[in-house]
Amino acid sequence: MNSSSGKEEIQRSRKEVCKLHGIDYQKVEDIHSKIASLLQGIKTKTRVQKTLDEAVVGLKRGVKYLDEINKIASEKLTPRQKSLLDLLSYLGVSEGAFSELTQLITFILVENGHDIYDPIRTKFVKNYKGLDKVVLFIKLQFVEEHGFKFITNVFDRELRNCIAHLNFVIKDDGTIEKVSGEKLTKEELSEKIRKLAVMCGIVIDIFSEELILK
Repeated sequence: MNSSSGKEEIQRSRKEVCKLHGIDYQKVEDIHSKIASLLQGIKTKTRVQKTLDEAVVGLKRGVKYLDEINKIASEKLTPRQKSLLDLLSYLGVSEGAFSELTQLITFILVENGHDIYDPIRTKFVKNYKGLDKVVLFIKLQFVEEHGFKFITNVFDRELRNCIAHLNFVIKDDGTIEKVSGEKLTKEELSEKIRKLAVMCGIVIDIFSEELILK
């Protein structure tokens, strides 16, 4: 398969995924154009190519592990156990694929001359390793300011924090009750996981298309 036909196949597949999950394909393509433009704008591409490739490989590995979790979730579990596994899955996607994608987008923005300031260490960050020390919230604000809010909108930061700090109780029927008193059904949680995982998969494919099928 040549580069052109490979891209066409990926694009057809992406369009089908968007249709299946009710995602605006045109907005996805707008994001695609932004990412392609940013990658094209990196003049010293050979210097950053290894970093980009390693990041995408790591992201694909994370998605593979998520598939393994989904297989476990398909086993016979009580509603309470299923909700607990789903909560851990959401935290895993948030801290794994979504966090890494946000950092990857931040990185290519920085490589295109956009400055990100780390208020905790009071310094501007210039490389991928340095971005590891910048909290996710700052990176989220940064990418949103540069036109990537369509991606970050699927992320529920309040839910992520609730799970990370164990501020919830799971009822026997699988309903999750946050310390705040707000309730979240197992169906609502599954939908949040689906949206976040699908968006991550779409953006990972966009990076793969631009980095591998050049």
